[in-house]
Amino acid sequence: MMKSPTSLCMALAAAAVLLGACGGGQRDESAGADVRDDTPIAGRDCRRAEGDSAQAVCTALNEIERMSNRKAQVSAYQRRGDTTCVETSPKVQDATDGGGVVEIVRGRLATAEMVDSGGCRKF
Repeated sequence: MMKSPTSLCMALAAAAVLLGACGGGQRDESAGADVRDDTPIAGRDCRRAEGDSAQAVCTALNEIERMSNRKAQVSAYQRRGDTTCVETSPKVQDATDGGGVVEIVRGRLATAEMVDSGGCRKF
């Protein structure tokens, strides 16, 4: 669990950088234009992600998008030893359902579930 708003902001910023590393599909069409995510649902190429954390985030987003059939974004990220937990929320701002929690252990998907509330286990 995040301890403070500052740590939440740092986690979200780190997740944004990690997502960019795994081919998140964002691009800027022209200077000053809105950034658009045109990656198909669960269509990220996680082999392009550099590093364990980037691959975990990429895998988590793809898995939750497969389960929910909706675009997802990272809302929290925790790493402890060889386990990474990624919490997601729907990318659509008015959606209330579609959050997920994914655990990656030693680089492999361990658990993935859709949640209405809750998040990463304390470990």
